Amino acid sequence: MTQRLQQFLTMTGVVFLFVACLRFYLLLSAGRSDPFFVRHGFVNLLSLLVAGAILRVGRSKAPVTRRSAISLIRSGSVLATVWGFRLILILRSQRSPLELKASLYLALFYVVSGTVVMLVGLRLSRRLHHLSLTRPISLQSH
Repeated sequence: MTQRLQQFLTMTGVVFLFVACLRFYLLLSAGRSDPFFVRHGFVNLLSLLVAGAILRVGRSKAPVTRRSAISLIRSGSVLATVWGFRLILILRSQRSPLELKASLYLALFYVVSGTVVMLVGLRLSRRLHHLSLTRPISLQSH
């Protein structure tokens, strides 16, 4: 993995982790007055787990493995799916999307960033597959 790609994944993971922690704090400070407390808590926990997975791949000093590429693909697809659904809910809301400006920007950020992370994982997976085809594999036991 190149240095730039590692820096991108690390920074993306740090930003996701910061935003998820901030959302978690706001969710807990709102308390039980939020009618969707459990749903928002689940999405926030999922965002924390995904941020941790992206950060773990970005901070890893070991060479990229197929497992880490699949982890990036999974993390990006989860972010894009969950936050894409939330974006649809925001746009279909009875309230004006301008009233929900912070939620709209956050959902757009997560959808775009999740898609980019997923594409990075796909690219790494394809590169690993290509490298495995060019290397001869010996079937002899050592």
